Amino acid sequence: MSTPKSKYLGLSKSRIMQGLQCAKSLYLSVYHPELHPPKPPGQQAIFDQGHEVGGRAQILYPGGVSISAPYYDPKSAVEQTKQAIESSATAIFEGTFSHNDVVAKIDILQKKSTTWEIIEVKSTTSVKEEHIDDVAIQALIANGAGLPVSEYSVMHLNRECKAPDLSNLFSKEDVTSEVRKRMAGIQREIDELKNTLANPNLPKKDIGPHCTSPYECPFIKHCWSHIPAKSIFDLPGMWKKAWEYYAQGIISLTDPRVTPNSVTQERRLEAARSGKRWVDERGILAELENWKWPLHYLDFETIGFAIPSYKGTAPT
Repeated sequence: MSTPKSKYLGLSKSRIMQGLQCAKSLYLSVYHPELHPPKPPGQQAIFDQGHEVGGRAQILYPGGVSISAPYYDPKSAVEQTKQAIESSATAIFEGTFSHNDVVAKIDILQKKSTTWEIIEVKSTTSVKEEHIDDVAIQALIANGAGLPVSEYSVMHLNRECKAPDLSNLFSKEDVTSEVRKRMAGIQREIDELKNTLANPNLPKKDIGPHCTSPYECPFIKHCWSHIPAKSIFDLPGMWKKAWEYYAQGIISLTDPRVTPNSVTQERRLEAARSGKRWVDERGILAELENWKWPLHYLDFETIGFAIPSYKGTAPT
């Protein structure tokens, strides 16, 4: 697959994060968006949850100025941010900066005397490695645009918080040292991504653990088209070993070289190779005898809210 050279259109922070995970995924997003599948229904719920968490965090900075320009108009957002800084705002929400063809939105900017603090808000309960990269990108763009920044933080949900008291919903961790160490490396990677996008040919990148870590790539269906419906990746507890098999060209569950490491894997392999389902009928009947009617069911995954809503529950 090749792509005619076209004028470089610039990068956003989110696209850089995508490129750090996989340059091929970024390339497909820019030049072959038709391969991007429709957004799953649950994905919108995750986005909405993130926006709710961000809104809650803004409450902690009363009087903050919100940049209202739409996402598709970064020039206006940059101008509004400049005006907010010049008007002596003490906090700015969604402050936007542009430098070297890269645009970055910052969740919260807090004034610190003559400098600023960049605060990235996450709907997780801890700081993750990818969060440092996220903030490092913001640091490069904000500093490059001339904003004096002295501190970098990640604000995440506090797992000790219990509904209905949400007064301690957030924890904030200083990541200044980690961000400064990462900035030079991030700049090199951004330069490499720009070179990748200037190339008319699709990057050669095989599938791997990066397809789902730290986020699931939207192009899995396209890149994984050579993987059969029943493959080594379907064996429970086999993820790391599965990639070792894949490197040896072993993909199908029916391949005799695939050996089980547990009873569960052994049963799955037997079912795949024989074409017959394995059902422990005696075990099921024995278990049902201990059930008391009427039965009530609750799927805990359906109430895994980032912001706890029920008494005694915590962020998840």
